[in-house]
Amino acid sequence: MMAMSRRIGIASAWIAILLAFQLYGMAELIRNETPRASLFGIALSDATGQPIPYAHITLTRVEKRESRDSDGYFYEYYRLDYDGEYEIRADEGGRFSLRGIPAGLYEVGAYSRAHHFPPRPPTDEERPFRIELKEGAREELTLRMEPDNPFLELIHPQPVYHPDEPVKLGIRGFAPADELEIVLYRIERNLNKLRTPTERGRILPKFVRTLNEIRYGWWREQWQLTDFLKAYEQYLTKQHEQVEPIRGRDPEGVFTQYVLLPDLAQGIYIAIVRAGPVMRPALIIVSRAGLIAKCVDNHLEVWATDLKTGQPLPNLPVAAMTVETKENDETTFAEGRTASDGRWVWQQAPPAELLIVAYDANRSNPLVWFPFYRWGGEVETPLRGAIYTERPLYRPGDTVYFKGVVRQVQPNSPSAARHALYQPLPAGTPVEITIYDPQDEPIAHQTVRLTDFSSFSGSFETTPESRTGAYRIVAMIKGERIEGDAIIAAYRKPVYRISLKPSRELYLPDERVEVELKSEYYFGMPVPHAKLRYEIYRSYDYDDWYGIDEEESEWFIPRDEEYEEEGGDYYGEVVLSGEAQTDEMGRALLRIPVAELLKEPEREPSRWDWGKRPTAYRCTLRVEMLTAGAEFAEASTAFSIASTYWRLRMNIAPYFGMPGQPYTVHLQVSDRRSSTPVQTRLRWRVGERLWRAQRYVVDYKFEGEAQTDAQGKAQFTFTPPYSGDWEVRVEGRDEAGYALIQTDTLWVWDTNYAPRTPPEAQLDLRVDKRDLAVGEPLQVAIRASQPEATLWLTLEGDRLYHSQIVQLRNGVAALRLTPPPDAIPNAFVQVCMVQDKRLIERRREVRIGVREQKLRIALQTDKQRYAPRETVQAQVKITDAQGRPVQAELSLAVVDESLYALRPDNFRLQSAFYAPHWNRVRTEFSAPWLAWQGDKGEVDIEMRRLFRDTAFWMPTLKTNTQGIARVQFPLPDNLTEWRLTVHAHTLQTQVGYGKTRIKCAKDLMVNLRMPTWLVEGDRTRISTVVSNDTSMPREVEVELRTPDGSRKQTVQIGAGKTVTLHWDYTARIPAQGATLLPSSPDRFPQLTFQAIARDRTGGLTDAEERKVTLMPFALQRSFGYTTVLNSSRELTLNVQPDAIPALYRLEVQLTPSILHRVYGSLPYLLDYPYGCVEQTTSRFLPAVLTLDAFQRMGIQPPAEIRRRIETITRLSLERLQRFQQSSGGWSWWEASEPELWITAYVM
Repeated sequence: MMAMSRRIGIASAWIAILLAFQLYGMAELIRNETPRASLFGIALSDATGQPIPYAHITLTRVEKRESRDSDGYFYEYYRLDYDGEYEIRADEGGRFSLRGIPAGLYEVGAYSRAHHFPPRPPTDEERPFRIELKEGAREELTLRMEPDNPFLELIHPQPVYHPDEPVKLGIRGFAPADELEIVLYRIERNLNKLRTPTERGRILPKFVRTLNEIRYGWWREQWQLTDFLKAYEQYLTKQHEQVEPIRGRDPEGVFTQYVLLPDLAQGIYIAIVRAGPVMRPALIIVSRAGLIAKCVDNHLEVWATDLKTGQPLPNLPVAAMTVETKENDETTFAEGRTASDGRWVWQQAPPAELLIVAYDANRSNPLVWFPFYRWGGEVETPLRGAIYTERPLYRPGDTVYFKGVVRQVQPNSPSAARHALYQPLPAGTPVEITIYDPQDEPIAHQTVRLTDFSSFSGSFETTPESRTGAYRIVAMIKGERIEGDAIIAAYRKPVYRISLKPSRELYLPDERVEVELKSEYYFGMPVPHAKLRYEIYRSYDYDDWYGIDEEESEWFIPRDEEYEEEGGDYYGEVVLSGEAQTDEMGRALLRIPVAELLKEPEREPSRWDWGKRPTAYRCTLRVEMLTAGAEFAEASTAFSIASTYWRLRMNIAPYFGMPGQPYTVHLQVSDRRSSTPVQTRLRWRVGERLWRAQRYVVDYKFEGEAQTDAQGKAQFTFTPPYSGDWEVRVEGRDEAGYALIQTDTLWVWDTNYAPRTPPEAQLDLRVDKRDLAVGEPLQVAIRASQPEATLWLTLEGDRLYHSQIVQLRNGVAALRLTPPPDAIPNAFVQVCMVQDKRLIERRREVRIGVREQKLRIALQTDKQRYAPRETVQAQVKITDAQGRPVQAELSLAVVDESLYALRPDNFRLQSAFYAPHWNRVRTEFSAPWLAWQGDKGEVDIEMRRLFRDTAFWMPTLKTNTQGIARVQFPLPDNLTEWRLTVHAHTLQTQVGYGKTRIKCAKDLMVNLRMPTWLVEGDRTRISTVVSNDTSMPREVEVELRTPDGSRKQTVQIGAGKTVTLHWDYTARIPAQGATLLPSSPDRFPQLTFQAIARDRTGGLTDAEERKVTLMPFALQRSFGYTTVLNSSRELTLNVQPDAIPALYRLEVQLTPSILHRVYGSLPYLLDYPYGCVEQTTSRFLPAVLTLDAFQRMGIQPPAEIRRRIETITRLSLERLQRFQQSSGGWSWWEASEPELWITAYVM
């Protein structure tokens, strides 16, 4: 029993302890809990005392802060915390409540359709209203809202009325008036007045501008409207006056009503609506006629149709005239009547703003008018061409080689000859070439002449001091300009590349993304055991956000089958990162759960977040790899992920508007895997979004269900009662149970109303092919929902190629078009119709003649793998699109493939001559709705030391009559992959592009990985990468020769494997007489490093030599002694005790006179050490002045001295230009602040 009692006592003690901890925790929670309060209130009109329904109230937290002024005194101030703001919507009785918000001081504001709070004082000084909510208190608040200033708005989105429809004018306003006064004026301006140049020039421009402002919404002051009515009263005839009582005021006093005007004859009217102190104008056009105009260059076509039925209106008087012209130019006028199909053509339309008017049969009163805005003076350049360089990237100090191809553009006209869009220029035509640096300063000029294939080529040199950036190559030919560019950059070539291959394109939840990674040196061997880092970027897949059945983009450009993506950009946010390592074959497999990529990162709430959330993403995997020797490479690939198997698209029509009107939400569900429609049931909800202390809440007002049909479509309708941001949320589940959610936000406004347009008639346009040969017919099919509709069909592009009126039969029509030869390279088939005052257009782009202009290029070499310094035999065969051989001129560049990893080669002659053109034809409608080998002993090893980025460049190579050209060239010592690139063109401007790749490699290879420069005393690690590209293992002896001796290591290398050896090295100045130092140490010495690999079993060898600049940890000093010799003399010279023997030099000069001694100082001036601005100036300027002085005395210096002075002058000027600040001054160094003394010294 005692044991039992002891146990019970112990248990009771533990229970008591636990209970005490719980009570303490609850006390702490209560103590630390945020104090809360509640607010209840009502919004009333201060003028009427009536409740204001649906008022929008905000409570913004006011924080008390302290700060110190300049005198050190503390002061208090208040700051508004907008993230801690609360939004409330009053109910229909004006009452509102907000429960459980943090206690504290708040600033209160409110607004409604016509009231605001707090009241605005007569002065500009703001007087905020604040309320303190105390902990646990229930505060009551009555907001007496001040009325807004009177306003008047016209709901008049479509000013054109058919004679058969009533003329209604929507009016919404808030004014201290009981009646609306409406005065209607008719514009009386007969055709005879417009024929007068003085009338058109003096009156028309301002009159038209004012009418446009009335048409698209008057925004000026009322006195300006009054002045307009007085100024043009002779053209305005009062037609009607009426007074309407104001009805339908809401509790705030805002009224919305529609006023029915009397039947009006066809014509143009201005209605002036007045309510008390405010008035607004409206333009009213009553007309059967609707005008569609198309214009390009001097060609104008107008089609007149019935606005209601869309049928043509023949014999309708039409006039067009310029509204504004240049000073002292007379306005231009043309008139006529429409033909039987409703069209009227003006062939001499000037490039200016036009006014197009249709009149009644007597030409006395205008029925319809509209301005036609044009882009004036779009001039086609008579020449077209391109300039390209032999490789995509250069270093400062490289020579840039380039080639240009130029053609004369044939006039765009129906009579243009077949296949004659371009013509070559005469051989021997001079070409003036200017090179501009990245600061747009000219640095070189040369003159060349065109070849018999209308091309040219050239080169320009850069210096080690040349700026990096884009250099413009500008060629002037017959006064016309053609441009290209060359990119200069300080780069280091990658020695290996990475390829990434996802297992598939689309991944879904609960799956893993699998990406296979392969790394290899450019000469073909793997990169084993290399560490890599990867990041995954995520961006929205906007396919989910595209509208339902949206039209295909106008700018359809077929993908060039020769084009390849050579790396892409990565966009979006980083959602995942990690590390991995390649195996001995240079491979790795990345496995990433999709769920990790679909996680939404934590974000700070934003009031500009409209709630639309993606359900699919486009992901970019970016991989970086860093290996021994600080060798770097990167690659990227893309794939898609989605949260569901199905895609839900949603459209709201209209997308914004006013309260009280219905909005229709269109839905479409399809399967992502097959794009087939899906039948399913969806649940929808609609509510207002309100901001509540750093987050949005949705007050749902409507809900329901929708069932998609066989096309995967469904729709529902709702009517928001008041303004605000309304969230539409649609939910469902796919076949696997994944949540299918789509949200969007509708903007509902009380002002700036953009009304729903009439239901659009259905119109579809299809073509049988998108790529045509010249002269090949095009089959066009048109389908419309109106069985007997009449349409205007055009073929447009650089001009209006074809125009005809098409009458549908049973809602369909099929016809055949043959684009003219001058439509190369593209044109637009466009069809338009008018139905119920709405212009409906459809467009399809077709390519014309491009396929015929493409050359097929077969580029072959005698083998795929070469050794360094081996000669390559290459053959190029060029045929046309039909496979027939052609005579062509081509350029051949052989460039290190690794350069294209730094900058892709996207240049194509096809893009220069046959890129798609914009549609230059502009279309306007009169009734619009207003709404980018070796050693085993004594045999010498061939040392690889000749390294180049370009192995071969030939700008002009011609094929024979069989279309074949042959060439041979030796390879340098690079172990890499070479890309052979061909750009070709014929005299008929057929163009083509071709490429192939070859490898330069050996069975046994050694590569040095080391810095490009060292400072004396630096300790570094040198790496030698040794590769065995044979089918058997090898025992390899690797020797590293450095200026201070040689070392060896022996390593076993498996078949097809690569190993990396490391060597520690300390940079020192070698002893005097060392063979690895240059004999002329006038600049920094160059250290020579050699790596030699010898196969102990099979006699394979390889050797590579690299040079490294060594900068001594010392100062360079020169000492001079001068004496006069009569016969002989012995001189004693003291060498500085700390001089570096290997870099010490004694030079004796004998001159016949003192004058020549001065001349002998020129090399010292040229070799003056420079770096800063002062040293750079002190180096070249005295040398130039001394040289000039000697030339004046008739002493001609050696050519080598003159050449060096010219070179150093150019280098120094480039350096000074690079160091110059944006303000124009100089300092000691490039990034320093400009100084007056240094600037004066340079100047």
